[in-house]
Amino acid sequence: MDNVVKKELMYVGLLTVGALIIVLILSMVLPLRPNPLVNPDANKPAEQLAQESCVTLCTANVASLKTVENGPCLSDLFKFDVNDYVCDIVNEPRIAVDDLNVNQCQEFLNGDKNYFVEVNTKCELVKTQ
Repeated sequence: MDNVVKKELMYVGLLTVGALIIVLILSMVLPLRPNPLVNPDANKPAEQLAQESCVTLCTANVASLKTVENGPCLSDLFKFDVNDYVCDIVNEPRIAVDDLNVNQCQEFLNGDKNYFVEVNTKCELVKTQ
């Protein structure tokens, strides 16, 4: 190979390495946005997502609970990581047992989460606050 070809290959190699470094830096710096086509929940309001997730969590797990009449907090029993919300079962209409601290969500009582979704013993949405 003559010197001209060697220099051209060296420049191509340097340009390739430089381009790869730029791509690497940009991939670390630029924020990643969820693709709504891949994750359709990405564009839902947080409250709506929390409501739907709480109903789904209840429906999927209510059969595994010994009793739902005491209004257990589903967030304390099962994974519920939806923004700033907890998921709780209550009687409809509410009864005194629903207001006992032992039956309320600890993350809400502790102030770790600021909002709650309540579903009834049939896993139907009652209230979001």
